[in-house]
This record gives sequence, C-alpha cells and structure tokens, in this order.
Amino acid sequence: MNTLVLQPATACPSAATPRRAIVPGAVPREAMVEAAANPARAGLLQRLRDAAAQQRVRRIQARRLREEGALLMAMGQHELNDLGVGRCELLGHLGR
Repeated sequence: MNTLVLQPATACPSAATPRRAIVPGAVPREAMVEAAANPARAGLLQRLRDAAAQQRVRRIQARRLREEGALLMAMGQHELNDLGVGRCELLGHLGR
C-alpha cells in the first residue's frame, strides 16, 4: 500500500538564497576599491555613470513621447479639434 505524505510548502523556494539589489548607476565593489587606488579611474567611472544616467533619461523621455503620440493618434477628429490640433499637424509634429 502506498502512502502519500504531504510536506509543508515554503512560501518561495528562491527566498532561501539571498539576492543583492541592483541599483541603476551602481558600480561593483571591486571597481570601487580599484577606483580608490587610482583617482584617474574614479573619474572615468563617474563619467560613465553620468553618461548612463543621461542615456536612461533620454530613453524614458522618448518612450513617453511615443506613448503620448500614440494616444493622440488614437483620438478621433472631433477630440483633436477640441484640442485645436488637426490630424495633419499632429503627423508633422510626431514625425510620421
């Protein structure tokens, strides 16, 4: 005769393994230690971090503009007229 034994399930099997949070613009510890020993490298790391942050901001702005453009294009002609924008003007502003 076979007996089924139920084991209590853990909430999340991967919860037992600790994970490090990855922060945007964070630098690995090894690079920070090396940068402390070499000031020129610290400046390079800072410039790279700044460039990555600027690129992230530009990417977010471009995505927002695409989303807003899609919302405007989805509007009907009467709604666009209420805003004072014609569809042909909208196409010109969106670059499509």
